[in-house]
Amino acid sequence: MTLKNVLDRGYAKEIYEFAKNNPSANIELLTQALLKAKKLPDQYATLSFEDDYDDEYPIFEDNELEHYYYIFARDIDGANIGLLCNAVANTKDPDSIYNFAVSVPGANIQLLEESLDSFYSLKPV
Repeated sequence: MTLKNVLDRGYAKEIYEFAKNNPSANIELLTQALLKAKKLPDQYATLSFEDDYDDEYPIFEDNELEHYYYIFARDIDGANIGLLCNAVANTKDPDSIYNFAVSVPGANIQLLEESLDSFYSLKPV
């Protein structure tokens, strides 16, 4: 798949995989595309079944967008860490926020901590 195809399709998984397999690609352009990306439709995702206490249920091989923000920042040289960190902090997904904080050099730890604090703070009744 070409860069143009990946950008035109706009799927987070394909953007990440293209950047990972093409380190000389325009990473800033791919970072921007990732921030506007969408998940793969189920018909394009790989389907497997997981057995959970004798109940099989389908697993589609695609992750939530915030996971791609995190692994793109972690794995892709030249990724815009600041933009991706802000995107993860705004998702309010505690797992991705935590993973970003501990695994991505240059992450804005204060921003990520504040995001987690707001996620876990109790609202007054």
